[in-house]
Amino acid sequence: MRLRELFFLLMGIVLLSCSNDDDSNPVVDNPLLNHPYPQEWKLFKMKGNTEDSETTGEKMEWQETYILNPDSTFTKTRVTENETLTGNGTFMITENEHGTVLLLTFENENNPVIGTCYGDNKERLTQNAAEGILVSSWENCDGPGLFYEMAGE
Repeated sequence: MRLRELFFLLMGIVLLSCSNDDDSNPVVDNPLLNHPYPQEWKLFKMKGNTEDSETTGEKMEWQETYILNPDSTFTKTRVTENETLTGNGTFMITENEHGTVLLLTFENENNPVIGTCYGDNKERLTQNAAEGILVSSWENCDGPGLFYEMAGE
């Protein structure tokens, strides 16, 4: 009888040690995928191409938000000292070797609110899974580094 009790005790220990608490799963902590829509993402930091050119809050050259809607449409609004610019379109979320990517396709290719490296009507933002922020790819081609956080987070 003791051998049987020992067997069940060892099986219990093995089963308890095999829990599925995987904190490295990027989907678990991914606000882009796991928060209800509409979502509002606000620009909180800009970075230029020179050292010490980072600005935040009201000191930034402009304020900017994305509203992502449940029907996969979005509105981008940029407010400067002199004007307010808006752009609309559709979005999709994909995964690649760099993580979660938000691809925005604007209705109008010539909209000055579009921040792109390709001169087209698409913007690409990659989610930094560790921080839960979105980072614009515009910086890759001498545009400003733009960093967005979900409003209310």
